[in-house]
Amino acid sequence: MVCGNGDGADAECGLGHCEDTETCDGPALVRCDTHTRVLTRTDCRSRLRYSFDLDTEALSLQSASETCVPAPDGESAECGGAGEPCEEEMTPFCEGDTIISCSRGRLSRFVCGTARRCDPSRGCRWAANECDGEDDDACEAGIIHYCNFGERMTFDCRDIGFPRCVTSVGLGDRRVAVCTGE
Repeated sequence: MVCGNGDGADAECGLGHCEDTETCDGPALVRCDTHTRVLTRTDCRSRLRYSFDLDTEALSLQSASETCVPAPDGESAECGGAGEPCEEEMTPFCEGDTIISCSRGRLSRFVCGTARRCDPSRGCRWAANECDGEDDDACEAGIIHYCNFGERMTFDCRDIGFPRCVTSVGLGDRRVAVCTGE
């Protein structure tokens, strides 16, 4: 393993030093970082690609990839789908717990896995859907109310020796709760 740091970029470690190259090694993309000149290997299986709309501040799933795909020019490669040809503009959809999308001109299937469900607009979500990670925590008489992987949960601060809990703005505008002795 070697590391490199070039053109003011963050240091990166990889398989070796390199010149411009992008190729496939089975389902993996082997690419030369243009700034650090370090060869990296990325497993293309189960990679999700999202887009963010600045106007609506909405995050939406673009596609999932499952293998490395050589570019038509033979000079480069990228992660993409392994299925039948498709139109890139296709809207992702679900078949059971599997997201079907178009990635680099090929259908891609991404299985959400245990305790997760398919949501074609946001990717894989926790199967329990009582709440999501964007919900605020709450405090009531020393008991924290919070969302844990889609399920509403409680935690009693008094069980660990704290008489009460408080909430404050934490991540973004989301309110988080903590136990306190104050």
